[in-house]
Amino acid sequence: MPHPRVAPRLLREALVALLLTGCPSLDGGEGRPFECSCHYLTDFDDASKVDVSICAAPDRAVGEAKNCAQPAAPAPIQTCTCTPAASAPPCRPGACITR
Repeated sequence: MPHPRVAPRLLREALVALLLTGCPSLDGGEGRPFECSCHYLTDFDDASKVDVSICAAPDRAVGEAKNCAQPAAPAPIQTCTCTPAASAPPCRPGACITR
């Protein structure tokens, strides 16, 4: 008969191992490619945009697009709209390409 403290210890060790090795449901796993258009206002209040390609979880695409586009824009990004890239395989979240 196993010692009564063995089962909780094994469970705790298994959880620690799972957290250290990664778990798709916790770290976001694979992302999807998105094509995004991010808009800002110029000094003359003219609307302009920066187009970016990103890899993100669907619920984080707009935020990731803003972060990606901001360094290329001379003013704060106001809004971004993103559409999934057609027929693209899953990707590693965080990828960012300004077009």
